[in-house]
Amino acid sequence: MKKLSLIFSLLIFGLISCAPEGPEIVETQAIVLDGGSLAADGCGWLIRIDGVNYSPTYLNSQYQIDGLPILINFEYLSSTVTCGLLPSEIPQIRLEQIRPF
Repeated sequence: MKKLSLIFSLLIFGLISCAPEGPEIVETQAIVLDGGSLAADGCGWLIRIDGVNYSPTYLNSQYQIDGLPILINFEYLSSTVTCGLLPSEIPQIRLEQIRPF
């Protein structure tokens, strides 16, 4: 009976410790960039973080100001967006919180 109890306890502990955590939210300074109209082969609104451009899944219109410095909490996504005349893959991010910097 003790063996069965020990095995059951280890199994429960293993399941709990392997439970997926939520997405990793990162906070950083960034800059909003106007990547040009999507209808004219542009990339839409972009967020530049440490010299790398990212495509946000959504950017509220009040922050759609080219060159605007911002402070964001965001999560990296595994998806990309293809845009531009010479198609390039832009990694996507999901903004959790955004405020002027």
